[in-house]
Amino acid sequence: MAASRQFGVTPAISLALPTEDELRLNESLITELRAQNNFEAADDTDRRKKVLAQLQKVTEQFVRHVGLQKGLAPSVIESAGGKVSTFGSYRLGVYGPGMLSLSSKFTWLTLLGSDIDTLIVTPKHVTRDDFFEHFPSILEKMSQPGAIEEMTAVPDAHVPIIKLEYSGISIDLIFTRLAISGVPENLDLRDSSLLRGLDEADLRSINGTRVTDEILTLVPQQKAFRHALRAVKLWAQRKCSSAYIFNAQYRVRTRDLCQCNWLSGRSSLGDARGPHMSTLPHGVWGNNCNKILPPHLQLALASASPS
Repeated sequence: MAASRQFGVTPAISLALPTEDELRLNESLITELRAQNNFEAADDTDRRKKVLAQLQKVTEQFVRHVGLQKGLAPSVIESAGGKVSTFGSYRLGVYGPGMLSLSSKFTWLTLLGSDIDTLIVTPKHVTRDDFFEHFPSILEKMSQPGAIEEMTAVPDAHVPIIKLEYSGISIDLIFTRLAISGVPENLDLRDSSLLRGLDEADLRSINGTRVTDEILTLVPQQKAFRHALRAVKLWAQRKCSSAYIFNAQYRVRTRDLCQCNWLSGRSSLGDARGPHMSTLPHGVWGNNCNKILPPHLQLALASASPS
């Protein structure tokens, strides 16, 4: 790692290696995370990967189906492609077993940490109406009997979505189409030129994937970031902090801590009482967090806001 590289808008505060005490605390933190059932079993992770691979096949077939219906040339249909991209906790690598949580304020039960936020990306000939009309039926035809346990489409939501229980995994499917004729599986969605011609719903949908990928590229030590974020996420869940605040603000703040202290131990990065917390602006974990973010991340908060 080149010492001259700058990952954030300001230089790193410290490039000091973790102390022996911090290394011991790191091990204690990971041990505690395991004790709290924060890491998913390998078999369950493999099941997630298989489900995503199946969704990729369904997406490609869906794009071909719509192309045939609209009378496109065979060569165009063949190169149309289609892409499944994840974001949120799964893409960041901080997902884990589901944890049932009760909120007394709103009186609802929710399964935290177990879903996969998934974006379906298609070329320009596929519309959002096509997605809600054809994707569910194609998914059913290409799935094993009983694989789809529940499926609910919400086309009028702020971010139009299909909520899905598939092989025991909760999946939130959202959709965007790009103003290009072909979407290869390896397309980099961080390319800002892809945003040309998108409507507001498409922009809101693609934004989650773009911001998640940018967060990962701006973190010097991804392993330290993930362990620290797991600790913060566990704390937020135990404090009944809202999913919106965790998803949008805590991730960005943990990223900033990693940028400011490249080589610090995970325990000191994730400890809200630790010395690094004083390096952040006042109220950094609170609702005014978005006021100190770069413009593109302010957009992410606005897009994710339930209000």
